[in-house]
Amino acid sequence: MRLHPRGWGLFLCPLMNKSTFGTADYALATNNLNGRKIIKSFCGNSGLRLLLPLVFLGGDPINHQKMTILVVEPMKTPTVQEIDGSLESMQRIVGGDIEAVYLFDDPVALVCHGEGKLLGLPMNRALTDESGVPYDIVCGTFFVVGIGDEDFTSLTEQQIEKYRKKYANEMVFSVPVPSGNHKNNAIRRKTNMKDKYVLTAESVTEGHPDKLCDTIADAVVDACLEHDPTAHVACEVMATAGKIIAAGEITAAWLPDIPAVICRTVREAGYGGSDYEVEVITREQSPDIAGAVNSGAETGAGDQGIVYGYACDETPELLPLPVVLVHELTRLLTQARKLRTIPGLKPDGKAQVSVEYQFGVPKRVSAVVVSCQHEDGVELAELRHAVMRHIIQPAFQDFPLDAETEILINPSGRFVEGGFEADTGLTGRKLMVDTYGGLAPHGGGALSGKDGTKVDRSGAYMARYIAKNIVAAGLAERCTVSMAYAIGRAKPVMVEVDAHGTGKYSNAALEQAVRTVCQLTPNGMIDTLGLDKPIFRKFCNYGHFTHADAPWEQTDMTEVLESACHAKETGISAR
Repeated sequence: MRLHPRGWGLFLCPLMNKSTFGTADYALATNNLNGRKIIKSFCGNSGLRLLLPLVFLGGDPINHQKMTILVVEPMKTPTVQEIDGSLESMQRIVGGDIEAVYLFDDPVALVCHGEGKLLGLPMNRALTDESGVPYDIVCGTFFVVGIGDEDFTSLTEQQIEKYRKKYANEMVFSVPVPSGNHKNNAIRRKTNMKDKYVLTAESVTEGHPDKLCDTIADAVVDACLEHDPTAHVACEVMATAGKIIAAGEITAAWLPDIPAVICRTVREAGYGGSDYEVEVITREQSPDIAGAVNSGAETGAGDQGIVYGYACDETPELLPLPVVLVHELTRLLTQARKLRTIPGLKPDGKAQVSVEYQFGVPKRVSAVVVSCQHEDGVELAELRHAVMRHIIQPAFQDFPLDAETEILINPSGRFVEGGFEADTGLTGRKLMVDTYGGLAPHGGGALSGKDGTKVDRSGAYMARYIAKNIVAAGLAERCTVSMAYAIGRAKPVMVEVDAHGTGKYSNAALEQAVRTVCQLTPNGMIDTLGLDKPIFRKFCNYGHFTHADAPWEQTDMTEVLESACHAKETGISAR
């Protein structure tokens, strides 16, 4: 039921049948009593036969009399409250236009926000069918109220006790999760996403042409930082047709032997027997940029940039499940090549994982795709069997596949010609692989080939570090941290924190806490995360946020952030 301050509102709300706002058969009777329009609806299709009153008004209050209701807030036990029965008092409880639905055998109604889902309000309680299977979610605060002859009325003591017990035992909605020993099998969460959806993530091996270029670029950065922690490096790499070109701007006290770095990296990626040509084109950083970056006491951002960090409580890594699973596939694929567990594998390869979600919870793996380069003469059937046994099955041991999972291994068939000899690789072309699989925003800037003064890299790492610590501290179930920088400016021009309706504190309190306790300038981020050290090549494969030993993956800020949030929320200075 949606009531408007002015004018008549009319919304037919049948009993739910698999959909909160679904359709059913109606028998309507209307009359006017003292200016009130009363609609009574007999609903079919539901298995229940109830005569349900729907009360609609214009600008007048529904009920001027005091009435006792049961208020149910997300993640809280129900409370008994007394209200004056006016439209305004009901709107205050739910936070906007009200809507009444009739779900029970008793003469009671559930009153909620009419657009709770559309507004992304926190998920509250699940609605279940006769078998206890969830079919919809109530979003935002709602209340249970009695139904009188004409108006809403007070709940009886028996009704209060019944529904208080019901919703106390359903503190957070839950849905069935797959059997097995999944690391996060007990997950309970709130989300503003649709009830059923599929999320997909991609990963590539170290020998994939694009990722090979990323690795070379980061190896160059590391070589510069090893001798000069203040080096400014922007290195781009292209590899194609057996030729590798490295180009960029490098200002360093000592310039490494870049061709030697490239050759070593290529061999370690699995191309030891290949003949290739190397060309290096470098110059110093533009004096205009250098002047802007180094003009003040604080190092300014090496370029403008928008960065995002994301974390969720879906996995122990605090990453979306598809991201974790797909990187495990490519790790195992590379391991099988190096250990010759699967004979005949070559360096190039990629994988893809699709996970089906229900009510925000990973339910099943719907599809797995693995493509691996192999030597000529390898039997495709044998290869597929080996990949299934040594790669796919171990990767999904904690989240098993089912009989309906679509598994595609080398779906194109033969994959002998590959790598940078048959394809072209470029630095920065695997941004989604490097970050969150496309399941979170991305500012567009590449990570690899850049020193810490480039906020595309340092800012993205810091944003992830902050988001992960917020979730690890229990301050939110999901969190996105956004920052924006201007070239030559040290402090960000924008900082935002979005807990997606799952926060223990408000987004404003989280943002203020981050600004207070986190170092967000280039120098601050470099110092906090140790980005002036030669560490980048080590973490550039299989996602930059899957390595437990990476500085930006540590959760050593949880207590500080918790204290700062509490202080900000209570109005106490955290300084």
